[in-house]
Amino acid sequence: MTISGQSSYYQIQGGALPIDAPSYVERQADGDLYNFALSENPREFVSYILAARQMGKSSLRVRVSHRLDQEGILCIFIDLQSGFDDQISEDRFYKNILHVLCGQLPSDKKHKLKEELNDFWKNFDISPGIKFKEFLQDWILPQVYPKRVIIFIDEVQKSLHWGLSNSFLALLRGWADESSVTSEDAIFKKAEGEGGLHQPLKFVLLGVVKPYDLLTQGAFNIAKAIELENFTKNTEPLLAGLSGVTEEPDKVLKEILRWTGGNPFLSQLLCSTVAREKIENLTSENVEEAIEKFVRERIIRNWRSKDSQRQSHFSEVERWFTQGYTDKTERIKALKLYDRIWRSSKPIKFEPNRPECINLVISGLVSRKGQYLDVANLIYKQIFDRKWSNEVQQSLTTQEEDIEKTMLNRKVYILIDRSATMDRTDKGKTKTRWEALPEMLEGDLKNLFRVRGGKTICNEVDFYLFSRDRVGRKFTVYSDPKKGISPEKVQGNIFEENFPDSNTYIVPTLERCKQDWMQGVRKEGKKAFIIIYTDGMLDDRPEFEKWMIKTCYELDNQEELKIIMLGLGDDVDNDPLPFLDLDLNVNANRDKRKQLCNIFTFDLVNQIEDIIEVISRQIENEPDDFETIIPKWVKKQYPDWYKGHLER
Repeated sequence: MTISGQSSYYQIQGGALPIDAPSYVERQADGDLYNFALSENPREFVSYILAARQMGKSSLRVRVSHRLDQEGILCIFIDLQSGFDDQISEDRFYKNILHVLCGQLPSDKKHKLKEELNDFWKNFDISPGIKFKEFLQDWILPQVYPKRVIIFIDEVQKSLHWGLSNSFLALLRGWADESSVTSEDAIFKKAEGEGGLHQPLKFVLLGVVKPYDLLTQGAFNIAKAIELENFTKNTEPLLAGLSGVTEEPDKVLKEILRWTGGNPFLSQLLCSTVAREKIENLTSENVEEAIEKFVRERIIRNWRSKDSQRQSHFSEVERWFTQGYTDKTERIKALKLYDRIWRSSKPIKFEPNRPECINLVISGLVSRKGQYLDVANLIYKQIFDRKWSNEVQQSLTTQEEDIEKTMLNRKVYILIDRSATMDRTDKGKTKTRWEALPEMLEGDLKNLFRVRGGKTICNEVDFYLFSRDRVGRKFTVYSDPKKGISPEKVQGNIFEENFPDSNTYIVPTLERCKQDWMQGVRKEGKKAFIIIYTDGMLDDRPEFEKWMIKTCYELDNQEELKIIMLGLGDDVDNDPLPFLDLDLNVNANRDKRKQLCNIFTFDLVNQIEDIIEVISRQIENEPDDFETIIPKWVKKQYPDWYKGHLER
């Protein structure tokens, strides 16, 4: 029978359910989040809700926020996916959060606070995290006192992508520790006329990320976990929409939940589809057979060609494994464990310290049932079968092998700009560029030396300081500290013994590196990376472009040599277009076989996740694909430049 109008009873469009949605199912998380918000326990300062997509995080937030509003608590919502760039500096990250926060305050306060925020941010020369804390505590909270404030931060995994999660969580941890004691500076305030403490601020973090990737051990001590479970009880709100399907909707719902495993989105979807579409010959006696046939035909069969709601849900699960932020090797291990869970007749134990267990749970593909793991629901078990798992594993393995062939076991040269401008101190910083660079280089060197699949990119790096029109001074940095300078010793052995000098001439040093490689390990088939750190345009740019043409012509193909230039400092950050123009100019060259030879890329230090990310992108890019050659941040921050070059 066809049920007219019943499908609108359910929510399948994605996003949060409306406050008055009759099909909302309350879970334990509703009470846990509400009680956390009202708690005066000083250790309950931060909570986190980390779960797969479409598990009801947004609906939970909206519903509990509505209850808290009625209690006189101000709820602020910040979505890191909206209004924040793909790449963002620490300074802009904290200021953007405060800007969004001010915009959600009462209208009589928000405009003035936005002006004060801009003035405060310009005039106080302290770290961005401290600015964030002080403005929130000393400017914003007094404006809303005695109201409490709950700040919900969604898509928190973006902070991990930006490399800012450690900074942000360390700030909250320190703040919580400070708040656990009574002082004038503590976030806890004595309520006027009352004996107890008043806690005006809490944070709730929501997202799709493994807890141990987001939170350090110290952060776990101040963060309360709120778990989002599947629908297991209190499912009566789903019944009303099925009233026109059968005289016994409870039997139909029971069978629907058997197939969905109580997954919030799938349960809403299947209820809606059953209510809207015709189920032939449905009786109370054949509910199991009828629903099974319906699910296989309407949901499972050819799922990739179904409507967008169905396809996108299953694609999100798949995307966690094909494109997820975790290491490919880790995803392959998770899929191997999934194979065991899928085929095993015995339960597989959940091990919280085992990354592949957490990976599977956060993906939504597997659910934790007590101390054991199982495929989340029967629909997933049919769609994400062993054939699917093997295909994804094979694809990931091939990608890993391709990267190993092109990335690992390279000769690596690092060239550091030693020009006079490296002695400048950028706005909001306390160290000069020359003083700040060693810390970043230590991390980059350790990444280059890190073992991957039993291999490394390199075990030593030839390190040059370039400035005048001659070959720069050379050092060698080793992964083994017994051999000489190690990453930890770069600052003391190189930077503290040498100082910024004069110009930015790079070609003599580049030529020395090239000749060293070509006359040496290239003959053994070893490829090379040259990584350049600079805070300004090259003084010998015309010679550099000619050198690039000549070098490409000497190569058999573009995989042999990759040159990465990383810009640092305010001068480059504020005007990167000359460097982007340089990038395009030198990437139209040809190798000795007259094939396109894209061996050069430019990026900003503040925009990359780490050195491995930019190396991987350079290796994987097609030489004639403009959209992959140019970093993503360029398209957002310089759309006119991007569009102009795209049309060329």
